Amino acid sequence: MMLMKQEDKRVHTLYINYGNADYYKFYRANYDNTVYLPTYRRVIKFINTRIMNAITDESYEFKIPKRLGIVAVRKHKKKILIKGNSPIGYNLAPDWKATKEMWEQNPELKELGKVIKFENQHSGGYTYHIKYFKRSANYKNKSLYRFKPTRTMARRLASNIKNNNLDAFII
Repeated sequence: MMLMKQEDKRVHTLYINYGNADYYKFYRANYDNTVYLPTYRRVIKFINTRIMNAITDESYEFKIPKRLGIVAVRKHKKKILIKGNSPIGYNLAPDWKATKEMWEQNPELKELGKVIKFENQHSGGYTYHIKYFKRSANYKNKSLYRFKPTRTMARRLASNIKNNNLDAFII
């Protein structure tokens, strides 16, 4: 008996990678009074920086035009799960630096798997997230899209939280 190998000609992923160069080509093709590429890039960078600053500094909810959703900062209170008199789990992120220091001082805790968690005392026990809300968006295949803030945006948000310059709605 011989098995026949079939080639799979289907495309399994959806690639939609557009950048400033693609947007500039579209702009040049569809408008008469256009600017040169360096000017176009400066304008786009200026606008995006102003939007990022409004979201991270002032907790501004940015509604993306053409009903493409909302980008906003939200906060969430982390909880300690308690059963009886002892905590059974933490809904907190691990503090790996402090954990490794503890493991070096006390190797038997490493064998037990003990981990130190962040308590977020500087923010009152809240964690902050930059969220993209697709519920109000009007486009197909919403589940295929995700939002990942740039490192600059995330670091700016963290700086504002540590300096107590930010408040946001609770999820």
